[in-house]
Amino acid sequence: MNEKNNIETVLIIGAGPAQIKGIKIAKKFGFYTVAVDGDPNAEGLSIADKGIHADITQHSEIIKIARQTNAKAAISVSSEICLPTVAAVNKAIGFDGLTPDQVLAATDKSIMRKAFLKSGIPGPDFVVASKHDNPLTKTQSLKFPVVVKPVDSSGSKGVSCVETPEGIKNSVANALRHSNSGKVIIEEFMAGAEIAVDGFIVNGTFVVLSFSDKTRTPAPYFLDTSVIFPSNQPTPVLNKAKQIISKAVSALTLDNTPIHAELIVGSNGEVNIVELAARGPGFNVYTEMIPYATGIDPVKLQFKQIKGDKIDITPPLKYKGACIKFFSGHSGILKSIEGLDKAREIANIYDLKIYVKPGDKINDLTCGADRIGHVIAFAESRDEAVSAANFADKLINFEIV
Repeated sequence: MNEKNNIETVLIIGAGPAQIKGIKIAKKFGFYTVAVDGDPNAEGLSIADKGIHADITQHSEIIKIARQTNAKAAISVSSEICLPTVAAVNKAIGFDGLTPDQVLAATDKSIMRKAFLKSGIPGPDFVVASKHDNPLTKTQSLKFPVVVKPVDSSGSKGVSCVETPEGIKNSVANALRHSNSGKVIIEEFMAGAEIAVDGFIVNGTFVVLSFSDKTRTPAPYFLDTSVIFPSNQPTPVLNKAKQIISKAVSALTLDNTPIHAELIVGSNGEVNIVELAARGPGFNVYTEMIPYATGIDPVKLQFKQIKGDKIDITPPLKYKGACIKFFSGHSGILKSIEGLDKAREIANIYDLKIYVKPGDKINDLTCGADRIGHVIAFAESRDEAVSAANFADKLINFEIV
């Protein structure tokens, strides 16, 4: 309880763009909101009832804040980096949320893959390597091409595809630069279309909220260029995906959490899991697109769980269309941007954001940090949403020199 107003306090870890909706919804649920962030200028710090500048990776410091503010629970929205701290805080203050071990299994790709293998969940052959291993020796059992990833990173940082053994050493070295644990996972490349499954687990019951299709950049870097709701994969494929993710949730012993999973659908309809996260996806997909496409707001479900309210989830019979398309450039300096006003006037455009300004250095697209903006379209159908997003993309010109 907050001593001043005698209402329950919730600690929101992270106060950036993804957390703002969480702060606002927490207030609507009647919580006193305390937000913490390592950036003193994070927008959410001024929106919360109390904003605190603190390093969110320092568990002991955040636990101290939780106790000082009498927080009932800690929460984060769509943030991988915050999950270990959320789990540590909830364990310390006695709230029944994800445990540190569950979060570790959902954020360390090597632990995750081993759990999937043990449970017979279809996926690629893989090996785990550290900076002390010889990458050529470790990959002798694998068929090339392979995908190299840090075991404990997100946003496609350090991820690359290697066509031949000759390129494995440099790729592993690059992945290690993005790994706090000093480990990488090397997986056989899975060809096919990528789909995402977003869902929620309530008291041991996993419910699918939505299926979506993703398009990606070509090798060597795999980064989403668009996400489209609903998926146009056939029903048997989607049913197979649901069964796989249900088994994956059990393999990681997850409960009372949102999940975001990615799978590859092969040319013969076979489905293999890429990975699973115990959080919602970023870039407004979780906070805006899923609520529009499904009529179900998963952020509200998270606060219902904290409140102790009963949660009943009924997936929609029909999904609306939603599409996010990411803008990208090439290496150089951004000189100008044209067409933004016309693009914003297009019917069905919901959101258009540019992350850069003239004079900024632009990089080739290798990870999420290299994106330069996005457009989101909402419509009654998938095709209408995709058409609006593509039209906006054609109207906008980034002059890079």
